Amino acid sequence: MTIKEFSDQFDTLLDSYKVPDEFGRVENLVTIKLDEYEKSTLLTEAQDIILKATFQEAFDLTEQGQVYFSGLITVGEGTPTTGDTYSDNGKLFTLPDNVFWILNERVVDSQNNKYVVKPINYTEYDRILSKPYAKPLKRQAWRLYQGADTGAATPLAEVVIRNSNDISEYLVRYIRKPVPIILEDLGDLTINNVSAPSECELHPIVHRDILNKAVDLALARYTTTIRPSNPKQ
Repeated sequence: MTIKEFSDQFDTLLDSYKVPDEFGRVENLVTIKLDEYEKSTLLTEAQDIILKATFQEAFDLTEQGQVYFSGLITVGEGTPTTGDTYSDNGKLFTLPDNVFWILNERVVDSQNNKYVVKPINYTEYDRILSKPYAKPLKRQAWRLYQGADTGAATPLAEVVIRNSNDISEYLVRYIRKPVPIILEDLGDLTINNVSAPSECELHPIVHRDILNKAVDLALARYTTTIRPSNPKQ
């Protein structure tokens, strides 16, 4: 669905509902009219909701689900940074700022040995440390999240191998955050720091779900009383 189709069909769906006027008079029903910025904001919000609600199940359980989100799969590199680490063998990395969901990751040491990175939570980390051999396996690294001192939205990754100073590269394959759906040039206005028109990056099969959700958001936001219109009256 192109951005023009999103805009036109948004209006068509919204026009099928009539709501009380600005004074709340149900005897004087009107249609909701939104400009392109308002529609873009709602479509982008709907896109985020659909992505968060459906990604985990669709991606993990079906190959078809992986196709739906394949356009958002990318590979990036963590950037070494300074800061306090919980582990003596931990090394901090800044993740790409558009990370939505990490799929897999690896680190490479100075001898070009590759390590599979295992994400672990803090409880599991403490449990492992209580054992006699409290280190990652020979070809394994651990990754924990840690907050950034700068208040960045993307957390830091603390990566642990037997010798953290030996990490020369940290690669991440991940689902990136999609760009906002923007129906026209917004000028001085922005959505997620973007003002230029941008198409929906998700698979076309979910476009209708995004559109319907955006209309639902518009109806919920602009009125609490909804009456379907009857074009024949």
